[in-house]
Amino acid sequence: MKQSGANTSKIVWIPHGVDLSMNPDPRPAPDDGLFTITYLGAHNEWNSLDPILDAAKLLQESGNKILFRFVGAGESKSALEERARVENIRNIRFEDPVAKKLVSAIQHESDAFIINNRRDNVSKHWMSFNKLYDYLAAGRPVVFGSYTDNDPVVESGAGISVEAGSPAALAKAIELLAAQPREKLLEYGRLGRKFVKDHYSIPVLIDRFEAMALEITRSAS
Repeated sequence: MKQSGANTSKIVWIPHGVDLSMNPDPRPAPDDGLFTITYLGAHNEWNSLDPILDAAKLLQESGNKILFRFVGAGESKSALEERARVENIRNIRFEDPVAKKLVSAIQHESDAFIINNRRDNVSKHWMSFNKLYDYLAAGRPVVFGSYTDNDPVVESGAGISVEAGSPAALAKAIELLAAQPREKLLEYGRLGRKFVKDHYSIPVLIDRFEAMALEITRSAS
């Protein structure tokens, strides 16, 4: 908007928010010998999930005990499932979408989350993913294939950001997280949870909106 000549004093940005009452305090992930990394969201072309399948294939070939969970639905899901079947990618589990009230249970079964940007001009200049803030609120580290000018994972210190769409970079980041002690993973998660609470929780955003409304009211009187 600034580049288009807008008066920046008249712009207030209120981003996506997280209702922390629906994201209870994190509990430890199961200690089952697997490092489980989850994608939870829509399975569409926009979500650029094929590079994540490529990363899963690379990690399968290296013999790591890493499980990818894909939870959700979308127009690309059947093609992704068929690709995993044809290419014999066995470290992926596709699951149906779940009700919002059940999301936190799945999140707490995970050791980490993953999200990957498309490489296009829309993503480059500004993106705000609802699911990314839900991931951070769950208190788990995040692997972010980033192609954005803004990067909440870097800002919060809650995980690892790598080049978007690069299977090798995504796989390496997942390997690095899987090799971390549980205490380090908990620290990533603590930073993400605090970041959301301080900047993206619903009460914080309500206060921002209220301050804007009061300012407009005073200016008009």
